[in-house]
Amino acid sequence: QQLDRADFERPDAPWLVVLFTSSNCDSCAGLYDKARALESAEVVVAEGEYFAQPELHERYGVDAAPMTLIADAQGVVRGSFLGAFSAPELWTAVAELRAG
Repeated sequence: QQLDRADFERPDAPWLVVLFTSSNCDSCAGLYDKARALESAEVVVAEGEYFAQPELHERYGVDAAPMTLIADAQGVVRGSFLGAFSAPELWTAVAELRAG
């Protein structure tokens, strides 16, 4: 899967973590806060909440929330989570991808 990095903040960052969420999704609660801890010069973290950005969900065919995608500098999705995750699971996945 491919993301257009221009759809998200800081498209020049080497890594993007994007959470597709919905405000009426109980399992989405708190995930963005867990992911934001990864924010750095190398990693940008974005949230696409369904009711605020339905066009983003439609563009990428997201029909379930939460969905988290980890994309490289070219927007190629290198990792993903469907459903809730623990902070260590996400942090480990991003660290492993960054290490190559």
